[in-house]
Amino acid sequence: MIAKIVMFIALFVAVGFITYMLFTKDATNKAYIKYTLISFPFLGIDLMPSIITFNLFDFLTITFMVLFFQKKEYPLRASKVFSYLFLLFIINLIIGLVLAEENTRETGTSVIQVFSLFIFVRIFTLELINSVSFKNEILLLLRGILIFSFIFLLCQFVFGPSFSFAKSENINVSGGVSFRYPSFFQDPQKYAQFLAALSFLMFMNFSDSKKSNPKSGVYLAVIAILSLLLTGGRAGLGGWLAGLFLILMLGSARYRVQILFATLLIGLFTFYFQDQIPIFKRAGIEESYLFRQSIWKEAMGIFEEHPYFGIGIGNYANYVSLHHPDQFWINDNEITFYDHPESGYLKILVEQGILGFGLLFMLILYPIYTAIINYKNSKNIESLFLIAAILSWMIGFYTVYSLGDIRVKILISTILVLTVADTFKLNNPRYFNQALFDVKK
Repeated sequence: MIAKIVMFIALFVAVGFITYMLFTKDATNKAYIKYTLISFPFLGIDLMPSIITFNLFDFLTITFMVLFFQKKEYPLRASKVFSYLFLLFIINLIIGLVLAEENTRETGTSVIQVFSLFIFVRIFTLELINSVSFKNEILLLLRGILIFSFIFLLCQFVFGPSFSFAKSENINVSGGVSFRYPSFFQDPQKYAQFLAALSFLMFMNFSDSKKSNPKSGVYLAVIAILSLLLTGGRAGLGGWLAGLFLILMLGSARYRVQILFATLLIGLFTFYFQDQIPIFKRAGIEESYLFRQSIWKEAMGIFEEHPYFGIGIGNYANYVSLHHPDQFWINDNEITFYDHPESGYLKILVEQGILGFGLLFMLILYPIYTAIINYKNSKNIESLFLIAAILSWMIGFYTVYSLGDIRVKILISTILVLTVADTFKLNNPRYFNQALFDVKK
């Protein structure tokens, strides 16, 4: 019954996309980005399982490229560094697949997602740089996504964690002392990373109007972190605390007050309800570390055997089923082999080798580096919020490969695109002011 409802939702979203693109007043490239974020909670739904399967996001992207892509010459473009890095990353990925012991259906799915995400990021970056008000629309849509996740979380309180889009329940949901709530994600740890990163964007101004109320963003950030406590995601909470520390150390007095106010509300809630909060009812940190340590050692052993190009993207689960069959977990009498070694960094290192690992994180760290330089020169607080968001995700990423969920990929890509666009506008004010003048004219 649930599977039929999920497929009906997928069909509704797919038909809605085509209808929206046919009748929208926006340019189709911009409409594609907006609809992707509007349908964000549903993008991980798998469609038509076969030798190579793809999810709803891939379907929207492929449909867009075939039917609605608008080829146009953008007057403003970001640095070519990203294009060169991505090209090298693809070359490394192809070499890894050629040298791989065996490629599976997950390999094909992963490759499709790489190109779908590249299309999304490239079009998004160009539209954001060349549109004055598009950033405000994106920030408003991100608020909507966060609020929807709260509503979904509330439904799980009422109907139980089985209220989900996932095909099967993740072992982290009910495998411990208490329930851990994942909202519309399958894994509560991924929802924790989503909440930690997105909470910082709630402090950004989504309106040019002087009447906009910054307190609304503070309240959303508070609810996000209270929800994070219900996920039981300690690494996600640690990432959020690191981002919080960054804002407190470098942010202006105005934002320090907002952050401290939010922290006070969270602290009071935690103090009074700590016995009911899942994050305080988990196994000890030492026990969790010892469990992961053995898996990390095996993963490092695989990396040492394939140091340069890895075992091939998407091949981890198949590889360990053949060479390390002790890496599995049982849920509802069903055996599932690990698809990552309890660490996002090790997953990438093992599958793509040191070269792919380095290129991928150069794509992530270069925008952060430029944002740090920009903040140092301009003291633009929004650059600091974007840095804090990525930092929170990177810390949480060490315990779980959250990029296995396309929605986390889209979220992190969105934050990086916002960072690149802000960097461009701060470094090229003359061009941006000219674009603003052209739009007003």
